[in-house]
Amino acid sequence: MADILDEEWEDKEVVDYIVNFLDKSDRKRVSRQNIQDVLDYIVDYYDSKGYIEDDDNDEDTEVVSEAEIDEEEMFNFIKDKIAADDNLKHIDDDLLSQIIDGEYNYGVSIGIYDNDDDEEYDTEED
Repeated sequence: MADILDEEWEDKEVVDYIVNFLDKSDRKRVSRQNIQDVLDYIVDYYDSKGYIEDDDNDEDTEVVSEAEIDEEEMFNFIKDKIAADDNLKHIDDDLLSQIIDGEYNYGVSIGIYDNDDDEEYDTEED
């Protein structure tokens, strides 16, 4: 199980990945700290949904092995946090979507997320 709260998660690498993931025209609209703050809100969302397990007998904090994430609910949760944060109010829906997508793609690239389910949704018929 990956630990998304360790230094590897909050380091320069994930922020660099997201900066490079953003549309070039949007990179000047957001600071590295803004991106880190949004990442913190993503972790807050996971925590609020019980996707993060704290083991009282262990110093490690780990994510659950599998969870279905309601992307719209997560987006709205983070959007509400941003609206209440004076330092982030300049982040519009498009920029927020790019940051969240960048975080997701980074997670897939290092094995935290599995995107196999995405293929199911793409081929599923209603």
